[in-house]
Amino acid sequence: MNNTELSEYLSALMEENPVLDMDAMLESIHPGHLSWSGVSGRRRNDNDGEGNILDTVGQSDDNVRRSLRLQLKDRLYSAQDLRVLEYMIECIDDDGYMTESAEYIEERFGLMPGHGTELLNVIQGMSPCGVGARNVRECILLQLRQKYPEEKLALTIAESFLEELAGNRLSYIAKKLRKSIEETARAAQLIKCLSPRPCAPQCSDTVCAVVPDVTVTWKDGRYQVFIDSRGCPRICISSDYRQLAESTEDKITKKYISEKYRQASWVASCITQRETTLKRISEQILCFQRAFFHIGPQALCALTQKQIAEAINLHESTVSRALRNKYLLCKWGTFPMEYFFSENMPANVSSGSGIHAILADLIAKEDKRNPLTDQELAECMRRKGADISRRTIAKYRSDLNIPSSAKRKVF
Repeated sequence: MNNTELSEYLSALMEENPVLDMDAMLESIHPGHLSWSGVSGRRRNDNDGEGNILDTVGQSDDNVRRSLRLQLKDRLYSAQDLRVLEYMIECIDDDGYMTESAEYIEERFGLMPGHGTELLNVIQGMSPCGVGARNVRECILLQLRQKYPEEKLALTIAESFLEELAGNRLSYIAKKLRKSIEETARAAQLIKCLSPRPCAPQCSDTVCAVVPDVTVTWKDGRYQVFIDSRGCPRICISSDYRQLAESTEDKITKKYISEKYRQASWVASCITQRETTLKRISEQILCFQRAFFHIGPQALCALTQKQIAEAINLHESTVSRALRNKYLLCKWGTFPMEYFFSENMPANVSSGSGIHAILADLIAKEDKRNPLTDQELAECMRRKGADISRRTIAKYRSDLNIPSSAKRKVF
């Protein structure tokens, strides 16, 4: 069973088995979270974090504008200003940027010079943070000023060195600002955690609710697998029925309660086994497809369910059943777990992509403080039996949307 099926089964069991403590089981349910359905292979914004990153799933750009209009109701404006603000909200694009200049809006509505900018500041003070910005620099600065006003170094870098930051030229920035490389790296990391597209999560394509069964996150310096049981109640036994079973002299009652206890115990054992098996399989997928989790869908490599079964000493049919109708959530989206196997590879993943996968894996495992150059990658590939030139490495790296070693370096 997937999470949804298991939840429905346990709900029915609570009604049928009286020894289960329904109140305690319902209280044990953690709110499930929505997620992307299907496989888009599209990376989510960096500020999504590791929590419930899809709280706003299914919202369209109309929902974003509706949210902004609702925020207007909490404030008092003249009829003219309200009309202008509503127009400005309609000028917000899907990423959250203002598409008209303040000067144009002043001219269109006959406003005093500077008043358009004042009203734009109202929009930029709304949620989500960064909305109403006119360019990436302003978007980042809005988020820094609202969320981290005390981070002066990050503000200076965003104001004056955004292009250098994009090129990972941290040594240059540190020298110019007379700061240590450690201070500069910390400020740069803070900026990189902000979103250049503040409304993008709310402006997704059509989606539907999917409850992921497995979550893969980066934690404590490594990828970790978590079995996501939110939305499913835990098995809880009623203490009243336990006492009744101990005190009653009625054999039929004792037998009935005993049978229901055995059923509840069996279900609890099955759930534990389900989670253990699913975690073992997921950890092997993470192991075989490490490049995918680090680079993205373009780095998916050949893998069969038989390989997973052999790695964890299970029958292939057990692996197949465990994967059926299950979903895995990671930073690249939510994917059916069958997606990670060769027979389900997208059409654009050809047999030649094995080279891409090897290259992506090398980069995923490199020392980020001293990343491999294209020449060093070419030498590593030769040792693996693939005689590829440095220029070809650069081309393959470009195909995978992997930046150069200078831009991959972590300080």
